[in-house]
Amino acid sequence: MTRYFIHWIRQRPGQALEWVGMMNAGSNSPTYGSSFESRFTMTEDVPSSTQFLEVSSLAAGDSAVYFCARHTVTKDSGAAAQKPPLTTKQCVPYTSGFSHKLQ
Repeated sequence: MTRYFIHWIRQRPGQALEWVGMMNAGSNSPTYGSSFESRFTMTEDVPSSTQFLEVSSLAAGDSAVYFCARHTVTKDSGAAAQKPPLTTKQCVPYTSGFSHKLQ
């Protein structure tokens, strides 16, 4: 079985990139960067292959460009395999965060 991890990254104005966290597609089991564990929540709607990033108690310091990204190299049965670029929709804002749908 091929596994895909979706990573969430943000960049505040004039600052370096910050890794928010990642989730293995289909697992609904996120891993967060230490600065993002309390107010950031990653979830997934497995049937629609859509992941969500929600931010609670938004503050001015949360103003940033938020990115979602996926590896193009995957591990399948112990062998690395280069996959062609995945066609995806952009991360789209919704009421309380962002979503990413695999195509």
